[in-house]
Amino acid sequence: MSGEAILTPAPAIATAAVLAAAPMALLAVGTLGTSVLLAKGVRVLIDQRVEAARKQMETEKRQRAERWAAQLAQHQAGEALARDRAAGRAAERQLAQQGLREVRARQADAPTAAGFGALAGVATDAADPAIAERLDEVIDLLEALPVELQESKVGQRLERQAQGWREQSSAARPAPVTLEEIDALRDTVQRTRDHHRERLEQEAADRAQRLQRAETLLEDALFFHHLAGGQPELATLVQRLDAALAQREIAPASLALLEQRIDALKQDIARTVALDSLRPALREATLRHLRALGYAVLADFPATATDAPARAVLRVPEGEQIEVAVHPDGRLAFRLRHERAEPSSTLLTDAEQALLRRQEVRWCGDMRTLLRGLAAEGFALSLTFERAIPDRSIQIAVLETPAEWDTRDEEVERRERARFVRPERGSQQP
Repeated sequence: MSGEAILTPAPAIATAAVLAAAPMALLAVGTLGTSVLLAKGVRVLIDQRVEAARKQMETEKRQRAERWAAQLAQHQAGEALARDRAAGRAAERQLAQQGLREVRARQADAPTAAGFGALAGVATDAADPAIAERLDEVIDLLEALPVELQESKVGQRLERQAQGWREQSSAARPAPVTLEEIDALRDTVQRTRDHHRERLEQEAADRAQRLQRAETLLEDALFFHHLAGGQPELATLVQRLDAALAQREIAPASLALLEQRIDALKQDIARTVALDSLRPALREATLRHLRALGYAVLADFPATATDAPARAVLRVPEGEQIEVAVHPDGRLAFRLRHERAEPSSTLLTDAEQALLRRQEVRWCGDMRTLLRGLAAEGFALSLTFERAIPDRSIQIAVLETPAEWDTRDEEVERRERARFVRPERGSQQP
């Protein structure tokens, strides 16, 4: 028998429905209706909150996109100015190098000391034209490098090496620089250039991927922020993402931490929204099914939600009352009570005992009918506790009006709820 019973929901189903409605989830699973089976009443309430959050998210996305576009235009203007200045510095270096070449060429064309009757036995070494030409090729490669590579430590070291060799080759007594050494330097410059280009391409691809992840994460965070009706920590994380996207840069470690924390907050918000949607739908469906079984509502569930269990009282056909409590975590609890017309402290008579036990048997069957009806609507409930009411625990209810019910002693109600939620150990199981 089930004079006292608790039905426990599977809130993970409703939570999954909320998560499936998020922007990131929609990219993979489509619509809520095709991804999660859910009671219609719960679905309607979730869909209403989801739609409102989505509209707010889309509005905020457009506003942020406009602001980012303006900031990007300013950033691009600054980059263009930086490129112009760098090109100017490169042109100055190129002019300087061209001037050095012209000086060296005039020196090469000038008559040597031997041509003016130099003293016998005085020898002069002329620069090897092949070496000078090969060094010019290396200098040209260096000048063609990207500005950021030219100004890097590697680029400056390579340039110093090439310039040093060229100065040595144009001296009166050139140092012994070989073509093989110059070719090795040229190969090093080319490999450095190619590696730099590959690295920049990979960095650009990685940055674009991170920014795409950050944009998707921001969209998801905005959605859940509005779905929760405002969540302080999530609002802070949204600001961090917004600042990173405005700068078009976000570090991999920072992005990973943001993803982890936002995912945890999403789970909490989804569960809260799921329970907020489950409880009113469960209350409505429970009373509807019990009315269909002939139960009369004596006290309806309160219109406003609180942190305490929402309670309703119904009269069982042919006598006695059943108290229904929907708890904040979605549990649906029942307790059968004996009904008297007048207050009395006397023990139950044999006739009253017999009526209570007869109605307890009836309620046991009706509760299973109710459970099947709720399951048919999509409510995933399982019977996690039931027992026949011990004689010493029988509650006696006096016929009351709804106003009298609302003004019952709060301490009495607290003790009754505590006993009902945590049944006595060793109690009889049906």
